[in-house]
Amino acid sequence: RYLMKRFLELQEKYPIMGDVRGIGLFQGVELVKDPKTKVPANTAAEEFVNEALKRGLILDLSQPVITIHGDFYRNTLTIKPPLVITREQIDRALEIFEECLQTVTPLIKA
Repeated sequence: RYLMKRFLELQEKYPIMGDVRGIGLFQGVELVKDPKTKVPANTAAEEFVNEALKRGLILDLSQPVITIHGDFYRNTLTIKPPLVITREQIDRALEIFEECLQTVTPLIKA
């Protein structure tokens, strides 16, 4: 619950965070170009994963989804920490996550 609570707090601050979902520690965060239309920010999501890795946080991207209309989505960041993670480690991971949000947000708005 703590991790989800913190993601929801970040979502209020960063509108590029679309849907936030998950069970337990397995969480997914969509990156979107516009919070109203929920247009996926695929390129920003890829850049986010690279930025996180540079800072020591390993995230995955969702598997690609292609709709019947030919739209391509791969904009959900997934985080799967070990069950033995401490609150301090979660806090550090979320600090890195926020740094990446700050780095990637201008790319979406450009």
